[in-house]
Amino acid sequence: MRKSLIVGMAILVIVGAIVAFNLFYREEKIPVLTENQIKNGIVFVSGGNILIANVDGSNLTAITQGSKPTFSPDRKKLAFLSRNEIYLIDFEKGSKVKLCDGVEFKFSPDSQKLAFILKEEKRFSLNLIDLTTQKILKLTEGWESINRISWSPDGKRIAFGEVRDTQNGTKYIPLSEKIFIINTDGTNLIELIEGREPVWSPKEEKIAFVKWYGVEKEVVMELFVIDLATKSITKIAKNANFPSWSPDGRKIAFIGFDYKRNEYGNIVDEIRDIFVFDIETGNLTKLTKGNPTIWIFGPLVWSPDGKSIAFTVEPKFGGDTEIYLVNIEDKSIRNISNNPGVPDTDPCFPPP
Repeated sequence: MRKSLIVGMAILVIVGAIVAFNLFYREEKIPVLTENQIKNGIVFVSGGNILIANVDGSNLTAITQGSKPTFSPDRKKLAFLSRNEIYLIDFEKGSKVKLCDGVEFKFSPDSQKLAFILKEEKRFSLNLIDLTTQKILKLTEGWESINRISWSPDGKRIAFGEVRDTQNGTKYIPLSEKIFIINTDGTNLIELIEGREPVWSPKEEKIAFVKWYGVEKEVVMELFVIDLATKSITKIAKNANFPSWSPDGRKIAFIGFDYKRNEYGNIVDEIRDIFVFDIETGNLTKLTKGNPTIWIFGPLVWSPDGKSIAFTVEPKFGGDTEIYLVNIEDKSIRNISNNPGVPDTDPCFPPP
């Protein structure tokens, strides 16, 4: 009798759980985005929700929850992170699937593959996943660090950085920072140059990168461009980071740092500005005005028409992060997220 009662209660619990699941669970509905939304839109994260809106902040639409949203070059898919897992939304199918674990990713130029970095215990590997078959190819493994992956324009090679460093008080000592290139079949791994943050030009065989020099009480960051055909190196700017190529490959945007120090040489304040360097003319343009009350953060994201740049702003003395847009021509700046009470981050434009 007692055994029958226990079995009966167990069945009731299971049935109750199933009923509750059916009552309260709803499969996530992926929104259908119009051509106009994609053409005139910008994606960003607000309070953990991935949203798309017009660049004036109107027509706000929720897509899903996650971080680091990135459109595929053909605009049909959106990849994003959720708790170190990479998910893929297919807007044509209205589906969302988990692809794999990962901490960073980048679509191939043909939208057919995704390069991603996987952290396994204390080591990192660079991998490729085929978005049709979901087969994974491991390109490298057992590395102490891998960061900032960037595809060549023809989709046949990937550049990435490896940084090994340590920090001790005010002393920054970079032990090693190197940029590598590897074929997408895992062959021909080469060490290109010392540096970090490699970003391949969308049009040419050029890579922008940053090199850090560590000295007591100061870290110097310099931005360079290397021509892969001639191996010639051009210095773009000092105290610069977060390089980002314009869609036509003619300009590089970056964040410049101006440090204020006290009589002992210690940094007491830091002002950040956005600059654009014209590769052809050598002209350097400052787009912002050095506001001492805010932090400007990368990544810097160009609009598809190359006329504006999206970036993240955080008040130094309290407040939420917001997404801003700066116009390249007239240097006008406007807030395009403006969601009080929640942080707005990770801007992303759909490709043209």
